[in-house]
Amino acid sequence: LNLIAENTGLKLEYVTDSQSREQALQDIVDNKSRYDLVLNINSNSKLAQAASVSSRIASIPLVIFTRMDNLGIASMESLHGKTLVLLRAGSIADQIKAEHPTINILWVDQVIDALDAVATGAADAYIGNLTVATYLIREQHIDNLMVIGPAPYRDLEIAIAVREDWPELTDIINKGLANLSPTQRNKISQKWGS
Repeated sequence: LNLIAENTGLKLEYVTDSQSREQALQDIVDNKSRYDLVLNINSNSKLAQAASVSSRIASIPLVIFTRMDNLGIASMESLHGKTLVLLRAGSIADQIKAEHPTINILWVDQVIDALDAVATGAADAYIGNLTVATYLIREQHIDNLMVIGPAPYRDLEIAIAVREDWPELTDIINKGLANLSPTQRNKISQKWGS
């Protein structure tokens, strides 16, 4: 966002607090009382579709994580009758429930909770963001998880959500994204792993 601000002359005031990204996004969709934009949202989510969303910043693959000792998990079909942990705010839950009604779903709010559920055996697998989950696995020293492969769902399209009543701000952000240099784009891609 700082690169976009430099390219467009936007003046930014960052607000950090204890609200989750989903709660902040709900704020800009509903009452617009605290935030004007929310960074790093999945533009495929239902909630994001109720906001004005910027062009894509990065595309992050969804993958299936399981325990290293859980060799029976190799695909979505092998999860039937087993427990899959998903984020409540995720964009693929409805599709999974429709396509695989015999998979038991364990709902959590945070990626670290999903990873812990799989690592401790409370769930058999987790489908999630490769970049965030891999970072947390490394940072939290969770050493019994592995990626078994890509999930058969659309990649996460990372963008910036803006209040719907401020379409001009979305336009400015999109112009700033379009004017990023190749070096700046590479820096963003390296950060997001896309």
